[in-house]
Amino acid sequence: MSIPASTIPWEGPHWREEADTWIAARMAEHGLAPIGEVTQPHIRPWSTVLMIPTDSGTIYFKATSPAFRHEAVVTQALAQWAPEQIVPVLAIDPQQGWLLLEDAGTLVRQVLTQEQTIDRLLTMLPQYAHLQQQMAEHAQQLLTLKILDRRLSSLPRLYDALLADRDALYIDVDDEEIDEEDSLSTQDYERLLALSDDVRARCEALSAMPIPQTLHHDDFHDGNIFIREGRFIFMDWAESAVAHPFFSMQVFLRGIGYRLNLPDDAPELTQLRDAYLHAWRDYDTEANLLRAYELAQPLAMISRALTWYAATKDLPAAIKTEHALSVPGWLGEYLAHAGA
Repeated sequence: MSIPASTIPWEGPHWREEADTWIAARMAEHGLAPIGEVTQPHIRPWSTVLMIPTDSGTIYFKATSPAFRHEAVVTQALAQWAPEQIVPVLAIDPQQGWLLLEDAGTLVRQVLTQEQTIDRLLTMLPQYAHLQQQMAEHAQQLLTLKILDRRLSSLPRLYDALLADRDALYIDVDDEEIDEEDSLSTQDYERLLALSDDVRARCEALSAMPIPQTLHHDDFHDGNIFIREGRFIFMDWAESAVAHPFFSMQVFLRGIGYRLNLPDDAPELTQLRDAYLHAWRDYDTEANLLRAYELAQPLAMISRALTWYAATKDLPAAIKTEHALSVPGWLGEYLAHAGA
């Protein structure tokens, strides 16, 4: 389905020509020459990617919607602060939200599909935790770069503001194309309002613990992790925030469970959780780290709802619903967890 150019830049009549001109200029600055057809393997309402074969290997161009325009400057900063774990950035256009990147390597999703084990993930997770620990000292700089703010001091206000937008929650919708499980009932909504104090209490409890708020990847899954020259590379920082670091495990463990066809209580998922928490052992006791993890996971569901809200709130009605239902979907997950 075509997306109106006024909403999504890459659907505009001149966007591709402008992007190609910019890419060619940046390639010339790096002495790169194209050797084949440029393809567009990824097109979403919030981002698109061009794949460009060159005489020095494939490079990638990414553009984002205004909601995630910070990705360009954030990725550039991360590449400077942690070059071992971030793909080299060839160029950015901060105003457009454009990125030109080297090839990140082999997708971990492909490796998992072939190997069907968690062994590499057990090695990767401590490295991701170390990156988060490194970035704690840069948290304020990241916020200055307009990364998403999911700090514990901000989350209760953001939660209340999200609930105030009733249209975004699809409450008691009367639409045969919308599954009842994907929307919220009036009763659900009232329960979410009543849980505002629970959100605040969880945030306050986590704030009192010694784990720093830092870089959080809100879409941390095997499709955003690569292996390049024997190193793990973490990609796609559009949906990133300054937040409690343990939020990242919410999407990650769900994704691995899906990829390896594991039940929610699979010992492999517990192993992965524990490998990640073990990397934080210098910050608190094992028992307290587990307590922090348990406090953080419901809040991570709210963070995910907020990210989907940012991604979809300005989409045209013709395509909005199919994506925006993730907002009430994640709030429903929080509701189920809080009521358990």
